[in-house]
Amino acid sequence: KSKMGSGFPSYFSGCFLLIIFFTFESAAECPRGGVDNIMCSGVGICDVYTRCQCSDGFEGPACELRVCPSGEAWSSPYGVRGPYTYEFRGVHEDAVCSARGICDGKTGHCSCQYGFEGAACERMSCPKGKPSAHSSSTLSHTATCSGHGLCTNLERLANEFNYWDYPRPSYNTPWDKEKVHGCLCDVGYSGYDCSIKECAVGDDPLFRNRGVKSDFQRS
Repeated sequence: KSKMGSGFPSYFSGCFLLIIFFTFESAAECPRGGVDNIMCSGVGICDVYTRCQCSDGFEGPACELRVCPSGEAWSSPYGVRGPYTYEFRGVHEDAVCSARGICDGKTGHCSCQYGFEGAACERMSCPKGKPSAHSSSTLSHTATCSGHGLCTNLERLANEFNYWDYPRPSYNTPWDKEKVHGCLCDVGYSGYDCSIKECAVGDDPLFRNRGVKSDFQRS
């Protein structure tokens, strides 16, 4: 064989490899997803590394998932530290569905655990009960606070519960002041769910305490 003949196959084999390489590079693309199975689900941009850069509100390799709302975690999945020893995350860092729900990637909505509610499962639910048989309420089904109270947070409950105490109690600084909720019952009702109809209360005539009445009159 001639020198040209001996070099001819190796020359073209090198070109063939380059053609394969460039063909592969041009054919590479980002993951597909969504209903139409299109690149980055149609809500992202494919970068030079064939990774999807998703628009706000979407996530996943192909941007196929919707982002669920986040809130202060009721408890931290990492305790007080993150996955790295140098990363301090705190106990109540932001977490998807406040770490008290499951994110539905198709809708972007949180499915909260029992006893929690809100878009990000960020607050506790108030108890529900049936209105008293002697109630003037027209509700025939279970209702929040039995239809005889206001569902509100601990900050307000602390201010309202002991209104006449001095100094007045407060719950203005704890992290859960607006997250833990309870029932503030209407006058004449009591119980954790405001389902108990109270009876009239008056002074006990048999009780003596230096001339001070033992109770106040209420009807």
